[in-house]
Amino acid sequence: MKQYSDLNELIKVVNSPEYKSADTSDREVLVHSAIRDKMHEEMLAKGSSYRFHFLTRVPVIGKFLMNRRINEYLRWIDSIYTDDYRRKHQEDAEEELRTHGKELLDTYELLDEESKSIFLKLICLRLFGDFNYATSVYNGSEQYFSKKIDWKNRPNIVDGGGYIGDTLLAFLNKGIIPNEYYIYELEDSNYKQLIRNVRIASDKGVNVHIRKKGIYSKNGELYFVADKDSSKIVDYKTEDSIEVVKIDSDVKEKIDFIKMDIEGSEVEALLGASETIRKYSPTLAICIYHKKDDFWKIPLLIKEINPEYNKYWIEQYQMGYNETVLFVSK
Repeated sequence: MKQYSDLNELIKVVNSPEYKSADTSDREVLVHSAIRDKMHEEMLAKGSSYRFHFLTRVPVIGKFLMNRRINEYLRWIDSIYTDDYRRKHQEDAEEELRTHGKELLDTYELLDEESKSIFLKLICLRLFGDFNYATSVYNGSEQYFSKKIDWKNRPNIVDGGGYIGDTLLAFLNKGIIPNEYYIYELEDSNYKQLIRNVRIASDKGVNVHIRKKGIYSKNGELYFVADKDSSKIVDYKTEDSIEVVKIDSDVKEKIDFIKMDIEGSEVEALLGASETIRKYSPTLAICIYHKKDDFWKIPLLIKEINPEYNKYWIEQYQMGYNETVLFVSK
């Protein structure tokens, strides 16, 4: 792990009690999500010159970072991705390059210049299992809130994979108050917490349409595997089933922004939203890491659905294989 040793010269990891007095001049600062807003406000007031990295939706990693140095975190990342896990990613990447080289090249050509570099490094990550590729393109800002998005006033939003409403609350924390907000979540315990957070948004004037449903390419009922952090629709019989709907059938308003993090059902959900995407050209934030062909299949599908999109870019929100988000807008 010698390749990570110099990161401690650039990155300061602080915990809650010490952040007010920490010297963060010209440092990278990693902050656990539970205290990020308070810290951000106070650090800005103190005039600190730093890049502020948010750790969102990763409470275990966040707590680990609060008490460990960054190189230990990267060793830990190395340890949880076993040789078999890396080998599977390597084999998948080699197969994709061998059988879908043209599609990968077509996707590369869609991307802006910065994202072309990110795209290649993420392919190299999968080919070689070297996390330097991921750390070099890691984006420490809040997931889905790209600085390249020009947020309109009171946007109408579809949130596929609503989890506990964390993205909904993030909009509020950033002062972006949605008008209509459609949110879909499968898992029972997440849904219960989501209901509580929806009340907060409703009090802020957001008209929230909460759905205990999946989004898909058809209306009906499908089996799914329940998991608090990664429930997913499957094509085989399980103990659990869930109603699924097409966005085109369920949402009637003009939509400005669609986010999807739905554990591998993104392609099907995009097909079920094709009329909405074609008609309104909403900004899209779509996860492209759940399936091995998501890297090229999702961008090219969006281009096929709506050729008028002319801005495609990628942001990487984890120092690992996951949390790769494709953004698309006009």
